[in-house]
Amino acid sequence: MKKLIPLLFLAAGCSGPMEIPKETSPEQILQATQPEPARPTNTQVHIHLDTGDRRMTAYQILLHFDPSIARIASIERCDHRTFPGDPEFDPKSFRRGLTRILASRTGGAKAGELHLLTIRFEKAGAGTTPIDVAVEALYDDASPPKKFHAVPSVWPRNITFE
Repeated sequence: MKKLIPLLFLAAGCSGPMEIPKETSPEQILQATQPEPARPTNTQVHIHLDTGDRRMTAYQILLHFDPSIARIASIERCDHRTFPGDPEFDPKSFRRGLTRILASRTGGAKAGELHLLTIRFEKAGAGTTPIDVAVEALYDDASPPKKFHAVPSVWPRNITFE
């Protein structure tokens, strides 16, 4: 086993002679050479909306987060069969901490629970930020469209970067 330990160090990219204290077990040596798990540099947040029995044709939401900790890397719409309207937003707002997102479609989306968006955040600094979503407007498929209310669900509610 003592002959195997120096080979493990060479295979791990260590070079040069290395003296191993006699009281160090092989398990401790292997544990010390294991790389630290990678810290996430981006994370996804999913935004859902339960419209009850209403078929939604348009939405406008406001997304708030701490820009010193996170910034938006991308905003991806839900499955096109659920709500095919492409979300509209100002990419310049991705670093400000406050982003307005809106979308519309000609026919009403199915009623009930809808996955509206997946938002990918990148690290701007260390810490935790809550992800707050406020629904500013929802419209149904009545003629003319009528405004209605629903509460979004956001998962995860907080994101952390180290």
